[in-house]
Amino acid sequence: MTEAHRVLVVDDNEMNRDMLSRRLARRGIAVETAENGRQALELVAARPYDLVLLDIMMPDVDGLEVLRQIRQTRPPGELPVIMVTAKDQSADVVRALGAGANDYVTKPIDFNVALARLNTHLTVARLNRELAARVSEIEEELQVVADVQRRLLPARLPHAPDLRFAVHYATSRYAGGDYYDVVPLPDGSVGILIADVSGHGTPSAVVMAMTRSVFHALPGPPDQPAEVLCHLNRQLVDLWEDRFVTALYAVIDPARRKMRVASAGHLDPILVRTPPGGVVPLHVPGVIPIGVDALVNVPVAEFELHPTDHLLFFTDGISERFNPRREMYGVERLGRALADAAGADPRNVVARLVADVDAFAADAPPDDDQTFLLCVIGPS
Repeated sequence: MTEAHRVLVVDDNEMNRDMLSRRLARRGIAVETAENGRQALELVAARPYDLVLLDIMMPDVDGLEVLRQIRQTRPPGELPVIMVTAKDQSADVVRALGAGANDYVTKPIDFNVALARLNTHLTVARLNRELAARVSEIEEELQVVADVQRRLLPARLPHAPDLRFAVHYATSRYAGGDYYDVVPLPDGSVGILIADVSGHGTPSAVVMAMTRSVFHALPGPPDQPAEVLCHLNRQLVDLWEDRFVTALYAVIDPARRKMRVASAGHLDPILVRTPPGGVVPLHVPGVIPIGVDALVNVPVAEFELHPTDHLLFFTDGISERFNPRREMYGVERLGRALADAAGADPRNVVARLVADVDAFAADAPPDDDQTFLLCVIGPS
């Protein structure tokens, strides 16, 4: 049996309250009454109602003030309020609708009209509650996806002689498509992968998880940048039509201070040399992103590294962050920010970069996933 709707009728006129409550009760609606505004506010605070039928003209606390106080805690979609007003009180109707009333009826009340409007708003309120419950379920499921995805990222960055790491990872939604990994290699080198799945949200998170699985299934050590990208592409190409992955894979040899790197449509890393603290341009010749077509003749660039060099790997959610004027943060500004922060502890450097990006965007939420991976050459 369906539970009866609970309606609160608020009117300082006892006859009006009694007549309206009796007629509503005959329609299967559970009715409670309040004889003034203060009593109405006490009842709304203490008991659950599905709708309030509220007279505007009442002594002491009038209906408009009751409405304003209700709306401080109960939005229109949660608790509908129908105002009752005289026919010549159009100004009050305008103020009531502006204060959050859902609807109004005029005195003398046409009961059939009032009942039709009441049923309409009760139905809308029920649908809103059902929608809110479903949204809550979906949010819980997405949070589970986000938690699982974060477990796919390295639990800790490896310790390597003459290399220090720091990372910042943030999704624009619950789950995202950015991925990074740092793996120690048998010869003392370190492999660094950073990838960015096109699009946002759960579909991109699924592709991100696939990318991680394929990377860790590479036969043999991932010490050849071109082969790593080709391996990822062989396993992922043609698996989807509307997704691709930009990726960059670097192998850093701290003993020889060399870096070999290959790119599949990803942004070049930024290198800041200290001293003097300037940006050293790095250009990594690239091929098409992973997942589009076969990769052929993937070039590998080699760079010499110096002690205290700061290498920043990042995704375009950083450089393409916008401020309220729709200006883009950009790679050049990121390079300057890195040069300004270089020399501090790597974690502090990354924290300063994140703060600079957020300040540029005036703390507006990002519309893309954001990843920084900083590698500093030299002992701690």
